[in-house]
Amino acid sequence: MHPIPPGLWCVPSALVAITGDDWQSVIQPALNRHGGASTLTGMVVESTMRAAIATLQERGYKVMRCKTLGPGRRRLDKVAAWAAAKFPGESFLIGAVEHAMAMCDGRIYDSWTPHGAPAAEHAWSTASVLELYLVRKGG
Repeated sequence: MHPIPPGLWCVPSALVAITGDDWQSVIQPALNRHGGASTLTGMVVESTMRAAIATLQERGYKVMRCKTLGPGRRRLDKVAAWAAAKFPGESFLIGAVEHAMAMCDGRIYDSWTPHGAPAAEHAWSTASVLELYLVRKGG
């Protein structure tokens, strides 16, 4: 995972954390292109998971939806523990209610914790994970 520059919204933060790509020259134009913005260089103020996934795929990542979230595993802290045990060293894109995050080895990277924090200590630790994607370079 890569550190997140200050001032980014959640989706751009997650994408920068996963890819390490420059926000202004790479992530912003890609999100605007896939999000239907009228300009590639305008400020990204709203992004969907669909635009985030398309941006990752454009950057050469394979994005696979995880469907193994059963009852009791939808809380962020529980999902992080499961993913760290089952997929050590792997990157994930997470969608919660009105928030996106990146995750690796049980640590959450987002606009709140740009250098990562253990999921159990994160402000969103008890939030429900609505979407979980395994992200690998070389899609």
